[in-house]
Amino acid sequence: GGQKVGMVLVEISIPSNAISGKYSGVLKVSGGASAELKVELVVWDFAIPAAPSVTFEGNSYQSPANELGLGHNNPYIPTPKASSDAENKFYQMFNRHRMFMNMFSSHSQRGRGVRAPALCGNGKDTKCDWKNWDERWGPVLSGEIFEDKQPPPYFYLPFNLHWPYGYSHDAEQKDMRIDFRKNPDDIHKSLVPEWEETFKAVAKQVVEHLAEKGYKQT
Repeated sequence: GGQKVGMVLVEISIPSNAISGKYSGVLKVSGGASAELKVELVVWDFAIPAAPSVTFEGNSYQSPANELGLGHNNPYIPTPKASSDAENKFYQMFNRHRMFMNMFSSHSQRGRGVRAPALCGNGKDTKCDWKNWDERWGPVLSGEIFEDKQPPPYFYLPFNLHWPYGYSHDAEQKDMRIDFRKNPDDIHKSLVPEWEETFKAVAKQVVEHLAEKGYKQT
């Protein structure tokens, strides 16, 4: 009587260059019920590749840094170091568990871009300013922040029903969204052409920029 059963999980990291074979040792447990446990470890003659062969995506609708009060969602303002450091720690945690944290790049499916290049101009003259975007997301898309140096398998882009057209192209990001349910004929004749021109102009620049930076594995 009086016996208790407990379970302890012990994870041991095996270096990729470890010599295969059988290893033995002692695991010492200290505390309320101290003990010495004999441990036998078998290292097999193969190594799991650094890059996961199965894509396990952590689909995140916002940055987990938001929950720490460190979220940054305005692409027209450089990302504070505290915000990028916090997000990178989450990226790295997922990576250590052979997963990828893929964050939604706009505020909902019809919202402003939050992980997006800053924009200026309108219609076919809309231009992307990549400075803040490159500083924040370049180290992610290059794989620089990850231990295995592997670029992420996926990365959400901010395109949606109302980005890049739908909000003013400045730090205020004033709401200018089209209500497609009202007077659809009038909208088609006046606003939709500019919506389409803006979308095409920005999409072209995004494709060109990602190719220029060499982010071709994501």
